[in-house]
Amino acid sequence: MKRFVSLNGKYPRSEALIRATRDHDRGRISREELERAYDSDYDRVKGIQEGFPMVSDGLLNWQDIVRPFASLVKDAHVEGLVRYFETNTFYRKIFFQDTTLRSDIENWASRYFRFGNLAILPSPYTLHRFSEGISIKKAGELIGAVVEYLRENGYDYFFLQEPALVYYRDVAAMEELRRALEFISGKAREAMISLNTYFADASPLIRDLLSMPVSAIGIDFTFTDVESLMEAGWDRSKGMVAGILDTQNSLMETEGVLRPVMEKIEEGLRPMFLIYTGSSDFEFLPASIADKKVEILRKLGGLR
Repeated sequence: MKRFVSLNGKYPRSEALIRATRDHDRGRISREELERAYDSDYDRVKGIQEGFPMVSDGLLNWQDIVRPFASLVKDAHVEGLVRYFETNTFYRKIFFQDTTLRSDIENWASRYFRFGNLAILPSPYTLHRFSEGISIKKAGELIGAVVEYLRENGYDYFFLQEPALVYYRDVAAMEELRRALEFISGKAREAMISLNTYFADASPLIRDLLSMPVSAIGIDFTFTDVESLMEAGWDRSKGMVAGILDTQNSLMETEGVLRPVMEKIEEGLRPMFLIYTGSSDFEFLPASIADKKVEILRKLGGLR
């Protein structure tokens, strides 16, 4: 069984970048100074992933997991602040009037994907759930177009973030989501795709999740017990993105606590491959704590 480690979701910006963003918004620094602050943080995020086979840019300039898609189509706008599940962060709902792609997807992608080979995107269901005027099918087509472009430009791994499906337990959406994922998988041309669930226990929906046409399923082990997955049965032809670090809690885990969990996952479930990571987006942590948790990942992955 192959084991890897990676980041998951949006990564927190440093205090210096947060301060620079505020200063730019208030006219205290130029756009060029703000870009230098971003570049410094991108270097930090790249550095903490040294030796990782899957590298993400941390989505540092994404306001939330869906908002960049408002600028990818010809006619969409964002309104209002909506709380992001039970966290202290918020997102702006997208209102789609048209889902026709703009002609400049290259410029859009260069803005939102700065480096790496791991692209983190919303799942079609989550994009649909957080928006108005877009079906799961249309959301899949939009995400598929991005996946196709990124696949042609060096991206080999895709995490589709899917907190909404398990949180709301929307069984009725499963078939439409399956068709949307089939479309995306076709555009990915054998790249690794993981459907990452979090913020809720995945075990009640695990049979449906394992039937999805993706390479792996992401599990938030702060909500899901290994034993419940063992009872349901894991499809050993599927990989797993195992969220074993709690990214909503600043308490630091130790190797002594995590190793037995890893052994239980590996021996009790035996997925085709394992990617150990955070339970959800690292952005819910202060940057200094997130960096320390990534150091734990490095040790778990045998990296120093």
